[in-house]
Amino acid sequence: MNRKTEGLSLNCLKDFLMSSSIIVPYIEENDKTPVWDGNLFIYNNPPKGNYDHKKADLNSKIPVQVKGKTVKKLHENYTSYSFSLNDLEAYYKDGGVILFFVEIDSNDIYNRRIFYESLLPYDIKKVTNNFTCDSKKNIKLKHLKENDVKKFEDECENFIINREMQYSTKDLNLSLEEAKELIIKGKSRNSQICDYLLQNSVYLYGKKHKNDPIPLIIDKVNLASIEKKVNRNVSINGNVYFKNYKIEKNKESEKLILSDKLKLIFKDNNCKFDYIYHDNFAKRFNSIEFILKIIENGGFLISDKFISLDKAKFDYENIKNDYDNLEKIGALLNIFKIKYSRLNLDEIKNEDAKNLDMLINSMIFNKNISNINNLPGIFKVKIGNINLLIFVYKNNDKVIMKNFGDLKHSIRFKINNIEFKNASPFIILQFEDILNSDNIFPSLISKNVIESDYTRNYSEYVVNLLLNIIKVYDKTKKTSYLNAGLEISEWLKKNDQNNPIHIINEFQIYARKRDLTSVEIDLLKNIIKNNKKHEKYTILLTCIYILLQDFKNFKKIFNKLSTEQKKEVKKYPIYQLYEINKS
Repeated sequence: MNRKTEGLSLNCLKDFLMSSSIIVPYIEENDKTPVWDGNLFIYNNPPKGNYDHKKADLNSKIPVQVKGKTVKKLHENYTSYSFSLNDLEAYYKDGGVILFFVEIDSNDIYNRRIFYESLLPYDIKKVTNNFTCDSKKNIKLKHLKENDVKKFEDECENFIINREMQYSTKDLNLSLEEAKELIIKGKSRNSQICDYLLQNSVYLYGKKHKNDPIPLIIDKVNLASIEKKVNRNVSINGNVYFKNYKIEKNKESEKLILSDKLKLIFKDNNCKFDYIYHDNFAKRFNSIEFILKIIENGGFLISDKFISLDKAKFDYENIKNDYDNLEKIGALLNIFKIKYSRLNLDEIKNEDAKNLDMLINSMIFNKNISNINNLPGIFKVKIGNINLLIFVYKNNDKVIMKNFGDLKHSIRFKINNIEFKNASPFIILQFEDILNSDNIFPSLISKNVIESDYTRNYSEYVVNLLLNIIKVYDKTKKTSYLNAGLEISEWLKKNDQNNPIHIINEFQIYARKRDLTSVEIDLLKNIIKNNKKHEKYTILLTCIYILLQDFKNFKKIFNKLSTEQKKEVKKYPIYQLYEINKS
């Protein structure tokens, strides 16, 4: 490059940088420094007034190499220039470089065009194939347009950030598969950071272990989109529908993601509402109500900012019809005290839909239902993934349906020709009823049972219910069943303190929670001594030896039982403790 070409090239670059408020070039003409031609000094802040930049505001400097050439025709967007492998290796060791190449029109020396490429250690290794290329390497350079000063400022600041990230680890690398944590760093003073990251290639770093102090370079990538979670309320008329949302940006549009299936897409000053029905009832009801209220109010609030939407873009009639149908289902779930999130609408098939209509007509609209026999009675009704236990009876030829969980002690019923009054109807529940009925809750069972008057007949059925509750715990491992069982057990023991069965059942609940205490163990041993005349003494012994984890004596007694007695013991939930602990 002759002196004239060099001068024209440097002047062209300096003229371009004159409009920058944070970049000061220190590039000397006819500079004899090997490899580099000078530096760009990058400042954190523009100078005040007509003064020079303050030294304290200096961010860093970037080494540059400037080349120039006279050509018959200027390239448009890209060109290339050949750099020596030795120079590229020197740039690599130094932490990177920005290469400039100025094309000068041979017919008009004032018609010039700047091309450039910033090369960090990762880029240099890649273009040289880890320094295995020939002695020269053509580097592709992109056009630096006259109005790109602000964009170039951002690129310089990000060059400095990524140079610091790569310099000390430039000889190391990490694969995407090895990374446990991914990191992208960047900044932009002239645009939103998301826009900058989407419009430019960015360096992807990672850590093999989360506690690694320094991340390693993985690759240089182009981001398809950026997603950000925002913890702000989305509301209409004081009702909060979403407590957070996500913003997803790509090069063409921006999405406001309120849920996995409810999105607002903003593009070219237009807004498109994108909603796919949720299978989950709670999410669908919330989303449909939200859309309906948008139509009625013309928009919604994010914190205190109102987002206006065009009502005409919504099908109000269909949305209102959907909402009305969902509201009926919600009212039914409220009767059965079932959380909206429990119901999956996609699991409601033909027969389930008929059941749903029947319950809504009877329990919401008080309509009479025909073709139901064997009344009064208890029925299991399935609605998708929800199983309900209902009590159905007739009152003046009208069929009445009730949530079994709402039954009070005022009803009278018979079990095995024994009439019960002022007793909990829950004592008729079997294991499958408790396990599979979504409207029968453990706390509801215990509360209902212990509010009844204690009688000998009643207590026998309560004990059977208690054993079924413990079995359900063993099946589900939900501690709420143990807690309910313990409340019932304590109530039984309070009303019949010397009954060894109540003590054993209470202790088998404890045994599922913790080790028995020495006091509890002594009490069990006393039961063995003091209850030899009990009608089921041998059965009691097997249960106590299981609790004491004395499996030698358990087997000794168990083997003496009749076949029927063995079957009886194996049906008790306490036998599960033996199965668990015997090894």
